[in-house]
Amino acid sequence: MGIKDHGEGTGRKRNRAISRLKDLYKDYNREGTFEYRFLDEDYQALYSARKKSVGLIKIFCRLRNYYFLPGSLRTRSLYRS
Repeated sequence: MGIKDHGEGTGRKRNRAISRLKDLYKDYNREGTFEYRFLDEDYQALYSARKKSVGLIKIFCRLRNYYFLPGSLRTRSLYRS
């Protein structure tokens, strides 16, 4: 996981803070592993998945409207024998 630099010195400050938290964590839980994630990355992943889902739903709705709405020329031609 990379740490983004949002300005001069911000990346270094963040690295130092994470290092301190890791040391503090190890003081209280020597056998555990220290893992962290940034909330903005989680939200970005969630938003990206949601955006893909919405795109698929729009496609299926358009297909449904095109082929199966009453009065559509397509509907009449689909049910003619």
